[in-house]
Amino acid sequence: QQAYQPCVELSLHVDHDAEPGSLRRWLDLDGAVAGLDYRAHGTTFRRRVIASYPDQILAIRLESEGPAPLNVGVRLASPHEDQQLGSRPGALDADAIPLWLRGRVQRGGVRFASDLCVTTDGTMRVPGEHLQIEGASHILLLLSVASSVVDYADISADAVERSRACLGAAAEHSWDELLARHQADH
Repeated sequence: QQAYQPCVELSLHVDHDAEPGSLRRWLDLDGAVAGLDYRAHGTTFRRRVIASYPDQILAIRLESEGPAPLNVGVRLASPHEDQQLGSRPGALDADAIPLWLRGRVQRGGVRFASDLCVTTDGTMRVPGEHLQIEGASHILLLLSVASSVVDYADISADAVERSRACLGAAAEHSWDELLARHQADH
């Protein structure tokens, strides 16, 4: 096995036909939050990102304040060849896991799983192997990633079960609750 292999890449494509103005990227080390703020189409857009140890998830909060809504494409990918991307095609309800990724580092090696959960006031659909969110004023993305590693000699854990368990537990909390738990731990 090779230690510390990447499992999943999450990419966001924000659909604006204008260049953003007043772009500000920031990192709050005391609060353990990364952020991005900008204006486009007379609207203020905000992105907040945390990697929560207590909840074992990556949480991303997107917000728009003004006339223009959030229109965001979301993709999962992996640098490993042995991978399977799953999606739930069509329109989605709020409890759906629209995208998931399963893979293996190498034959007979560590397996990994990643699941994405979304809460939004916009419309969600999966037109292929990506998620499209349209007409939203807020979006909360929760990404869980788990491996089959139990310890240095045992890689028999169920990565899918672990990923889904973390995501299910985290999805019980609002953004404010996740942020508070994350910052209390930090």
